[in-house]
Amino acid sequence: MKQPSASRVVMTCLAAASAAMLAACTVGPDYKRPQAEVPPAWNTDSYWRVAAPSHAPMDLDWWNVYHDATLAALETQALAQNQTLVAASAHYAQAKATLANTRAQQIPEVDLAASASRFRISQDRPRTNYATPTVSTVQNNLQLGPTISYDTDLFGRIRRQVEGATASAEQSADDLANARLILTTEVASDYFSLRELDTEIDVFDQSVKLQQKALDYVNAEHELGAVSGLDVLQQKSLLDTTRVQAQLLLNQRAQYEHAIAALVGVPAPQFAIEPKVLIVEDEHKVVDYLRSGLTEQGWVVDVALDGEEGMHLATEFDYDVIVLDVMLPKRDGFSVLKALRMRKSTPVIMLTARDHVNDRVRGLREGADDYLTKPFSFLELVERLHALARRTRSQESTLISVGDLFVDLIGRRATRDGVRLDLTAKEFQLLSVLARRQGDILSKTAITELVWDVNFDSHTNVVETAIKRLRAKLDGPFPSKLLHTVRGMGYVLEVREEAEQS
Repeated sequence: MKQPSASRVVMTCLAAASAAMLAACTVGPDYKRPQAEVPPAWNTDSYWRVAAPSHAPMDLDWWNVYHDATLAALETQALAQNQTLVAASAHYAQAKATLANTRAQQIPEVDLAASASRFRISQDRPRTNYATPTVSTVQNNLQLGPTISYDTDLFGRIRRQVEGATASAEQSADDLANARLILTTEVASDYFSLRELDTEIDVFDQSVKLQQKALDYVNAEHELGAVSGLDVLQQKSLLDTTRVQAQLLLNQRAQYEHAIAALVGVPAPQFAIEPKVLIVEDEHKVVDYLRSGLTEQGWVVDVALDGEEGMHLATEFDYDVIVLDVMLPKRDGFSVLKALRMRKSTPVIMLTARDHVNDRVRGLREGADDYLTKPFSFLELVERLHALARRTRSQESTLISVGDLFVDLIGRRATRDGVRLDLTAKEFQLLSVLARRQGDILSKTAITELVWDVNFDSHTNVVETAIKRLRAKLDGPFPSKLLHTVRGMGYVLEVREEAEQS
């Protein structure tokens, strides 16, 4: 049998090796989605229509349709500081860099290799020809080696890598868009839930005030023998239940506020919703002046130029404070305030050029929290706004402390230096009013409005008698005094140094 030659064997081996290498470089066929049979029960006519307009992408800043400056500020802050969105952005940037690097393999690669050498030949070297003298010589060698390489990608290896990198980049872009949409919707959802709770809290505050008046009325009837003690207990139980429900709403509001703080990337103790003020004023110069100054101070400002618009905004939206002028077109400020107090307890500063005592008294009787006459100091207005905003937010706390005095608004208990004070319902209400406004001097008129909700004759001594009884229980057994009389002005609850007390 004739043996194959060595050359033929070598050629056969090379051909087999070449075929194996080519097989290793090949790629699979293009992916095609398999045809799946649809169950007959699903073959129904379309029950939906393409929306009109049918342009695909929605507005990235979709929250602007609500025209809420506070929400827009929170969304902007969340997009800039949320760490989940930052991580998604970093992943997208990494995917784009990987795609660019993979696509670069389809471009011819040009390389230039350069080398240089320098050497010197000494003249003291051995001579090869004594007829020719030796001299010192310097030789410089420079070599340039340009190379061009290009992968023809006959079998689609690089194309498949580019397709994979493109898919990864598109997925990262979709992940980023999804993370952005989820973040903005969560911020908006929590924000609107918080505003909804503000409205419910306001309703419960009104209910507590009404039920407190009802309890006072039932107590008065019980003292006259018209009702039994069971009626008093039932009314007190109803009041306590409402207070507990109000506290639960406050706790839920705190949870939403903390959730917003986490979304915008701010520590919860340092976060607070920007204060929002409504200015109801018809003088354009005053409006522009206040809006510019308050915006610089960090307030979110809404403006109404007449009483009807001001009434609509005040009742439909939530504000921390309202600045209300008296002389307004369409509806005067007193009418707006009276209607507002039937629905909300938002703090109101009356702002007017009328400096008559009767006007100020009427404004306070209608439910105003403060009164400022024109012309006024802008800094004074800002401080009064902040004081009212702080007072409103401080009411969310159920435990107020003044020195060693602790007032529990929910449990309706007061203790000083660990000793419980035995107070009547009216004495506790008087103490609560003074404690909520600790450091503020309250006149007798203001105390009668806040505690009894009536207007006593200025010549009666009802307030003095109530203050005397409260002071005997609050300061009598203790060396340091908390309830102080400011002659000609009113009363104040605060901690003073011994020198000031003396």
